[in-house]
Amino acid sequence: MTRPSGNPETSDILRVLYHAFGPGERDPRARLDIPADVLANGVDAERAAQGVTFGFNYSDTRPYDTIYLTAEATDAPVRLVAPGEALPTETHFSDFFRQVGDRPRTPFSYTVFDQLGNFWESDIAYIDVHLNRAGLVIDTSPLNLTGITLSIKGSGLPWSRLPYQPADSSGWRPASGGVPPYTYRISNEEIATVNNNGEVISEGNGTAVVTVRDSIGQEKSFTVNTANVTKILYNPTPQLPAQVDQWVRNAWGSYMDDESTAQFQFLRLMFGAASIDAVYFNGHDYPAQNAAGLLLFSTFNRWDIGTTYRGNFYPGICWKR
Repeated sequence: MTRPSGNPETSDILRVLYHAFGPGERDPRARLDIPADVLANGVDAERAAQGVTFGFNYSDTRPYDTIYLTAEATDAPVRLVAPGEALPTETHFSDFFRQVGDRPRTPFSYTVFDQLGNFWESDIAYIDVHLNRAGLVIDTSPLNLTGITLSIKGSGLPWSRLPYQPADSSGWRPASGGVPPYTYRISNEEIATVNNNGEVISEGNGTAVVTVRDSIGQEKSFTVNTANVTKILYNPTPQLPAQVDQWVRNAWGSYMDDESTAQFQFLRLMFGAASIDAVYFNGHDYPAQNAAGLLLFSTFNRWDIGTTYRGNFYPGICWKR
């Protein structure tokens, strides 16, 4: 600097704060870091009491950056970045989440300002906040279905199912809590079936697992053990009695020729046919009498045993041993 008198003089140094890039400008992958368990399961009362730590992951983090975390319409206290701090974090507890309120998809994001007024906004992340929500409740003890019953599951038989269900061959596991509606699914429908009301019906002998899920993804499971289920096998191809007899033997089946058995009584109670045209060879062949055993839906609207001439062709049916 030169004065009017001609005397030169050096001014004081003027220091200017300059940022070539604003916060987050150079890395579009910058994000709000949230614990994996919180993203997967949300925040309940227990998790909120433990505290949830959020990480503010953005490029060009500088001292005295100001960070504003927002959850829905709730603002967290302003966060100031300290000198030397590489990845700013802050932890929030129950009081903060109670202010936020319960919401299955609560939007969380943050905005950061540097000292020059440059700013960057993070993408929105969604968290299930549910401090006051009841968890999904269901009896998870094993369900044992051991009553004698019948099943045509997978047989292809075009029969109608009557309302009667044998004792101890079905059970109920209703769900509560969580967020309805509930969805039930089973690992093996050849063992049992389940509907979305929680009714489980045995269809085979063995073990399967039922999983119940509410509308926000909470899940509970229980095991189903079934026994004393007699399957009905069906061969839809019309054949001669001797051929049906051989099919029964090859299938390790047994003849449906005794109306006094519990299985046959359940057959009458559990299943109906569309018409009296429902006629099957029951596998029992009587060559000496030139006759063959039949299972037929009679004019009494029930299943009966009968016989017919051996030269006829009918589909085959039998019990599975």
